Parts: sequence; C-alpha cells; structure tokens
Amino acid sequence: MQTEYIKMKNRIIYLIRKKAIGDVLWLEPIIRELSGKYKKVIVFTKHPELFENYPLKNVRFISQLNFFEKILIKTERLLKTSFFTINLDRSYEEKPLQHFLHAYQAKAGLEIKQDFPLIYLSEEEKKYDPGIAGKYVVLHIEETVAKMNTRKIFGINWSDVTNYLENEGYQVIEVGTISSNIPGADFRSTALRELICLINKASFFIGIDSGPAHLAVILKKPVVLLFGSVNPYFRFFRGQINGVVLQHYCPYAGCYHLAKKPLELSCRIVGEFGTPPCADFSSAEVIAAVEKLDLQVNTF
Repeated sequence: MQTEYIKMKNRIIYLIRKKAIGDVLWLEPIIRELSGKYKKVIVFTKHPELFENYPLKNVRFISQLNFFEKILIKTERLLKTSFFTINLDRSYEEKPLQHFLHAYQAKAGLEIKQDFPLIYLSEEEKKYDPGIAGKYVVLHIEETVAKMNTRKIFGINWSDVTNYLENEGYQVIEVGTISSNIPGADFRSTALRELICLINKASFFIGIDSGPAHLAVILKKPVVLLFGSVNPYFRFFRGQINGVVLQHYCPYAGCYHLAKKPLELSCRIVGEFGTPPCADFSSAEVIAAVEKLDLQVNTF
C-alpha cells in the first residue's frame, strides 16, 4: 500500500467530466480528494469558470486538450485503463439510481460518502453590485435540457408569482439564454461567474432542476425548486436544501432514472404532449412555498 501511495503521489491524473454545469460542479469534492493523492490533477471540462479562485496549487483546469492529451485520453478509453485518466463522462448516466457524487466516487475508486461542492469567490466578486435597488429574486425556468415533457413544468402563471413578489418588495430577475417574457421580470443573460455573483446576492432563488439551481443550493440560498420526473435526492442530499422542493405524486416517480434515453423520455401516463402529474403545479403552490422560506440574509 505504501509503495502504491508513493507511485500515486508522483503521478499526474486527468479528471474528465465535460458538461453540464450542475454535473461539473459536483466534481469539486472529487477534485479536492484527488489533489491529496496525486502530484497534479488536471480537470478537463467545458465549464472551468466554475472553479475560478480555486485554492489548491496542484490542480489545473482546462477546456481544451492538446494533441498529446487527446491521444493519451483516447488510448486509455480504448484500453479501458485509468492510469493517467479518470473519465467520469457517463459515469452517472450508466448508473443513475444514486446521487451524482456517489456515482463519481465509485468510478474514481473513492470512498462513498456525502460531501458538498465548494465555490470560491474573489474579494471583488463578494462585493459584486448587481445594479438593483433593493431586494431581488433570481428566477430560472428555461427548459434548455428538456426535449420531452417529463422535465418541464406546467400550470404556473408566472405573472401571478411576479406580482406577488413585487408586492412583497422584491424585484424578479429571470436568468437564462432566452427570456420567458414574464411581465414585471427583468431578464438577464449572464456569463457564468456573473450568474454566480448574481445568485449569491439574491434574497432567494426559484427554479427548475438545472445548473443555476445547483449554484443556488451550493451558495446556501433559500430556494424553491420544481422537479418533474427526476428524483431530487439524486441531485441534492437530504437536508442540504435550504428551502422547498415541489414535486407531485406519480406512480412512476423517478422514471427519468430508469429510462434508456432520459432526455427524450415522455410521460407514461399522458404521453408525449400531455401534462405529467409529477410536474403539474400552480401559482398558488409556488407562492405558498416562498412564504415558507427562511429569508435570512446569507451571502459569501
């Protein structure tokens, strides 16, 4: 064991998980643990901005590979070896009935345990000015990953929610790539680090199962999260969420995790174009969830 430890301490390891934002964010506990085992950890991801200001000096983040690195990774993939690489792409997708992190830990040969990602803000980011007078709420409802109805949300008149929030003294900031054109909401399309800062300064967050939702939970913001066919506790650990999870009963609950092509999954009850019972909400439910939040000021 001592000899193997010495060998590892003298090695460089490539850790690979290219996307998406929430998936990549949950690499952080893996990175932290591997940094104590290897001479250098090189993380290959399409979202290296998530890890800006990272304090561990033997960790480097890259979004592109050079020629040698491409050959190395391709060779290890073909030989099904992991001497220089730990490839976590599809590790969760191939064994989806568990939390992201546990799938990563199993594939990386690490102890299966609960841990939480860390986001590091610079001093300048901590002082970020969103240019908003007074309190605000971040809203993310853009269904960028949902080809079928099982990961969409239905039944909510967002203008009713926005009117309620405005009457309570909050400005609503919708984030994403495409505006939902909600009356009273200010739409912003931001770079990733600005999105982190914007959420960090918000009073609370409302949104679907998405990258911004993961950022809000990790930043310890009060949240209202809306889920359809995804089991929320394969995304977040119980007790980790400071807020309310909305998801309705369905006899096929969690069907997303059993599908061969989950991003193309249509509802077994109402088909491709109906409203899945798990994701059929109302404006009143969202407002009632907001009223349950503990809205203590909490920013890094």
